[in-house]
Amino acid sequence: EKRYLRPDGSLVWVGLTVSLLRDENGTPTHFISVVEDITARKQAEEALARERILLRTLIDNLPDAVYVKDLQLQWVWAMNEGGANETAPLIHNGIMFLGNTYNTIQALDAKTGELLWENRVGPAPSRPNYGGMRSIAVWGDKVYFAGNDAVLHALDAKTGKLVWSTPLSEVPGHNNTSGVLAVHGKIITGLTGCGRIPAKDHCYISAYDAQTGKRVWK
Repeated sequence: EKRYLRPDGSLVWVGLTVSLLRDENGTPTHFISVVEDITARKQAEEALARERILLRTLIDNLPDAVYVKDLQLQWVWAMNEGGANETAPLIHNGIMFLGNTYNTIQALDAKTGELLWENRVGPAPSRPNYGGMRSIAVWGDKVYFAGNDAVLHALDAKTGKLVWSTPLSEVPGHNNTSGVLAVHGKIITGLTGCGRIPAKDHCYISAYDAQTGKRVWK
């Protein structure tokens, strides 16, 4: 493809095809050149590129959700067998963080579905099919979740390595299936198993410093 200027100064795009002709002995004799005006096609391509940029700018700055149709399945990820699971994937910076059974956190490439890392923090729930993880959270460079054993964990978002763990209760018998929320540098979560705990140590909501895991309020 080549670009030329007409005598009036306007731009013209052409597609140039050149073929070499030979005689019966195989000796090159001359070239045949075909020049096609492709200006209209190039203008259409440039217009389409501008529309894509405009659409991307609008989508990136819209405060509301955008409806997308004609979605196509790109990849499938099989969850771990056994146990309960109620979590929803959390996508951040192109990485899908997924809570799996038995207090397992996985990080997948959101575009390809490739497993980047996995941390089987544990333990397995004390009762079969109990302890579904309902939500996880991301704040800064860490991923947070509360295990069904009522322990809050922070993992390095890039490597999956454990950064800190903090028990949510000092009293045996508590569990956690409610998930966590990250709000202004604090990780907030609740407790379950309240009916088995004496009134003075009943269930509560508590918040923890996202960097250190230290309890901020209860």
